[in-house]
Amino acid sequence: MRQRCFSGYPEKHLCCFSIRMMMVMFSGYIRVAAATPAIRVADCAYNAEQILALIKKADGESIRLLCLPELCITGYTCGDLFLQDTLLEGARRALSLLVKESAGYGVLIVAGLPLVHTGKLFNVAAASWASCPKPISPITTSFTSCATSRLPAPMWVQSASRVGRYPSAQS
Repeated sequence: MRQRCFSGYPEKHLCCFSIRMMMVMFSGYIRVAAATPAIRVADCAYNAEQILALIKKADGESIRLLCLPELCITGYTCGDLFLQDTLLEGARRALSLLVKESAGYGVLIVAGLPLVHTGKLFNVAAASWASCPKPISPITTSFTSCATSRLPAPMWVQSASRVGRYPSAQS
């Protein structure tokens, strides 16, 4: 049986998470972890499952910030595959799955993936936190409030570095 907080909601409810985070913030410390999932190169669905297992483990150990490697959703050694729509779409789907499946956990997640924006390919670090998801924006690091966020992808880019020009239909 799941534990309940004073409000009557299940323990993983956002109100309980927010209260726990406030208590952590007042003490001045949070638990931080860096983890490397066992991945398969260019298998985004499998990699997302491995990352989800790490998120569950991190939440069980009261870790509140989980940092994952650069390009951990696709694998770092994809080479020319980074220019293929199939891999890039798979990475976006895996990112969406991670956001949806990790929403019940109290962990801020930072994960790396390739992202195409305005015809350019970027190596980005996207971050998601269950209580206040933010939109992807590879050209800015300003964070909009939850109330004004209108974009569907609940992630934001922490850092981005351009890695190449994505081939477009106009070329």
